[in-house]
Amino acid sequence: MPLIQLLAEFGRSLRGNAYLLWQLSVRAFLSRHKGSVLGLLWPFVNTAVQLGLYWAVFSKLIGIRLAEGSPVGFGLYLMVGLVPYIAASDALTRSTSLFRANRTLIQRVRFPAEVLVMGELLGTLMHHGLAMLVVIAVCVAVGAVSLSGLPWFFLGLGVMILWLVGLCLLLAVAGAALPDFGEVLGLTLLVVFYAAPIVYPMTMIHNPAIRALISLNPLTQVVGLIRAGLIRMPPPGWWAIGALAGVGLILAGAGIVAVAGVRRHLADLL
Repeated sequence: MPLIQLLAEFGRSLRGNAYLLWQLSVRAFLSRHKGSVLGLLWPFVNTAVQLGLYWAVFSKLIGIRLAEGSPVGFGLYLMVGLVPYIAASDALTRSTSLFRANRTLIQRVRFPAEVLVMGELLGTLMHHGLAMLVVIAVCVAVGAVSLSGLPWFFLGLGVMILWLVGLCLLLAVAGAALPDFGEVLGLTLLVVFYAAPIVYPMTMIHNPAIRALISLNPLTQVVGLIRAGLIRMPPPGWWAIGALAGVGLILAGAGIVAVAGVRRHLADLL
């Protein structure tokens, strides 16, 4: 089946099952807070406590400094990069076991697999979006955000979501076929995390070869865009942004093709 037709079917499936998609995303979102006393307040509390700890440890106790003239301390610099990574890591990890966790639903009814994946992704992004709101509020409070920089932030979020759509679809299929794929993904995400300037500024890397490798990490560019929008760090070059968006489109297309290819046989894989 031509790719254009598969993309059109994917869009029709999401539109035709919009109510189901919303219900799945709300279920994924609310299930994280089910039975807790504070409920939806926990993401705000956790993020605020983390910000305070990072500020005390890295900015005051250890005294790590960013480049001269930076509008924020290292603690906020760290959180602006850490929250998007945690959101992406959580979404990808959940996708690998998604079909197996919903085995009964998939095997008993003709269920749109792509809607299940997108619902889980939306619910995950809603959950981590609460933490991002705290980070944004702090960035605004310290005067680090400028209106001219906001397009970088939204561009970074858009590219990250594009990558997540493709990767979550691909990983959901891979996780259905290979039960141990989640372990491989966990190790991969660990390498990707430390190969991006999240817990360290790029200025600390002096080896040109290592700097080049870190620059090739897509997480480096995504975090760079988000930091450019929220704390006025220099944005990535347009060539890097274009390559990032192009690969994201390829991944999204590959994910749609992968789900379409196993849709009829998905129940047999589980």
